[in-house]
Amino acid sequence: MPKVFVVHHANNDISAASRFGDIIVMTDVERPLSPFAVDRLAYTLAPYLKDFTEEDYLLLTGPGSGYIAAGIILFSKFDKIKCLRYESTVRGYLPIEIQKPHIGVRVPPENPPGRIFVLNYSGHSIVSALDHSTFPGPEEDKLVLLTKGNIDQLDIVKLTRDLVYGTDQSGLIEYQKGDFLLLSGPGLLHIITAGIFSAMEQDFSLLIFNPKIHGYVPRNIIYENIVRTGSMAAEAA
Repeated sequence: MPKVFVVHHANNDISAASRFGDIIVMTDVERPLSPFAVDRLAYTLAPYLKDFTEEDYLLLTGPGSGYIAAGIILFSKFDKIKCLRYESTVRGYLPIEIQKPHIGVRVPPENPPGRIFVLNYSGHSIVSALDHSTFPGPEEDKLVLLTKGNIDQLDIVKLTRDLVYGTDQSGLIEYQKGDFLLLSGPGLLHIITAGIFSAMEQDFSLLIFNPKIHGYVPRNIIYENIVRTGSMAAEAA
């Protein structure tokens, strides 16, 4: 029987997901989960994800940085993974399949580093994120809005294309050292993004909102470190 892997359900009722398989909660729901300790998240999730197969599901609930860590570990082993996304219109979970994209030769970006790539912008204030930008230009050029507002979460192909190549602006294919990725929007976008950076095998820097300071904090993702953590967990099994 397939299994449903859960990063952290934060006391949400996920029992409806049990029709897809046995539920495996990978973190201690009784303890606060820090979304900022990404390396620690990878270390915590890796022993569980070593048992993940192509028949299993990753349930989209929990912090975005948890999806990033889990996604990199899984996409280092699989070209595609199955996820479960809650759909309010049917009051249940829908299965979706996310493919690691094929990215060909990358052309060096024309822009200097320091831009902030925003996964999804829906009118929320992200002004404080600009404090982290070193891009030498006007504020409107510091931000790259990859998607905006309500998105069609059933069109995975289009969403992947939009994130890789952009719509009316740059896409993640132009991401370079010194840029940032601001985590926002549905968990689906975070998993697709993990697949994109896995395809590029590239390090990147996250901006994660911290409500305690009403601002964003940066966290570096070293791709090889996350992959190595997953490999070590598999070897120790």
